[in-house]
Amino acid sequence: MMQNNFFSFKRFCFLFRKDILENWKTLLLHFVTLFVLLTVIFCFICKSDCDSMMHFGRSNIIIAGTKYISFALGLFWALGCFWGSNMFSKMQSKITRISFLMTPATSFEKFLSGFIQIVLLYLVAIFVVFKLGDYTRVAVFTVFYPGFKILPSDLSLFVVQNGVPDWWPIWGMFSIYLFFQSLFIIGSILWYKKPFIKTIGLGLAIYLIFLLINSAFIDLLYADGMNDFVLKSNSFLNCFDDSHIWRYSIVFFSCFTLFNWALAYFRFKESEIINRI
Repeated sequence: MMQNNFFSFKRFCFLFRKDILENWKTLLLHFVTLFVLLTVIFCFICKSDCDSMMHFGRSNIIIAGTKYISFALGLFWALGCFWGSNMFSKMQSKITRISFLMTPATSFEKFLSGFIQIVLLYLVAIFVVFKLGDYTRVAVFTVFYPGFKILPSDLSLFVVQNGVPDWWPIWGMFSIYLFFQSLFIIGSILWYKKPFIKTIGLGLAIYLIFLLINSAFIDLLYADGMNDFVLKSNSFLNCFDDSHIWRYSIVFFSCFTLFNWALAYFRFKESEIINRI
């Protein structure tokens, strides 16, 4: 019998180790697939740049611009939401669900184990994959295009603004990403079958309803409709600088993200009772 029915660090370590050992082949396959995908796309973009400069007779330095990082960020968002929708993939079939629920660990420990893999380890994996793919691009094109100096992507381009480090936009975008991923984590415990598609469908439906209601209220409250609303919104936002807007965004999305994580945990805890049969 478990003496601590909420959290035991030793028991959690055993559970986390068990989850990693059971899924290491799948995780490694996803890691290698993502590495190959990013490397191929990075090489394709770099080859296009090199060929363009050779066509115009230029042999200057090739600097990896924001296009590499922007593509990697887009893939990071998409895969992060997809991984979030599979946080409770073990609940899909009755056999795996019973085995998962009967594992001698608490609900919080099971949730935390999945949370660390989906949220934290994914961040480390995507960063490592990006750097490996980027340096592979540099190594390949340094050999095949000796007339060019191929440089790795500079991540500081998204931090330094006008020569001054500005971390607020990065933290703001990261808080927005965590919010969207948390929605897919909730979807993974609400729907065991095709949670990614169903979460997107529900999100689009809610967004369309919001647009309709928002448009009706704008037409009702503002004489010139949307034009008047945009004008007054811009004048209001101009009262704040960019850092303040990002700070408010971080607080807003962080609060909702924490709420979504808590909601997903309590929904999972409830499912341990409902879905044991």
